[in-house]
Amino acid sequence: MRSDKIEFVRKRVLHFLKAQEIDILGVIPEDKILGAVSVRHLAEMPSGSVICREDALLDEWVEGFMVGAMSPENALRFFQRQKNIVVITGGDRSDIQLAALEASVRGIVLTGGFHPHDVIVARAEERSIPLILVDQDTFSVVEHFGSMREGVGLYGEKKIERARQVVEQDIDFPLLYQKVGFSS
Repeated sequence: MRSDKIEFVRKRVLHFLKAQEIDILGVIPEDKILGAVSVRHLAEMPSGSVICREDALLDEWVEGFMVGAMSPENALRFFQRQKNIVVITGGDRSDIQLAALEASVRGIVLTGGFHPHDVIVARAEERSIPLILVDQDTFSVVEHFGSMREGVGLYGEKKIERARQVVEQDIDFPLLYQKVGFSS
């Protein structure tokens, strides 16, 4: 759950449920790390190929993505507000690609099968930002990434450790043990 919703649940819903004598085992908030996918995972989509910096950042987590379809000035402003994102833009949009390379992005997905200009590749190499080339159009890639994030699993040590932390922090284990008949 988002932080504004989790506060509502903790202040209003939990109070109501406790008044009804319903035991609460925990409220688990939305966690960006648990919902993240790796750049490598994104690059494995059909027809996806890493054309720059295969060695860099592929195992970094992507918490979201943005579509670069606006003016470069506006795009840069939006990209700079986000962290740990991948930018999806047409392979023929060098202006947006340069804007993304100036922000803290984890990678750039170039759609339409268009290879980027040599200047873009050189700048991506310099900044250690992977470029992923795909044949699909931007809309199809966005749909694919959206459905991919819905089925994200717990893989990798970082995610498993984070899941353990979230559960330990937000679940009332003594109450859970009591309810299932175990002693704590």
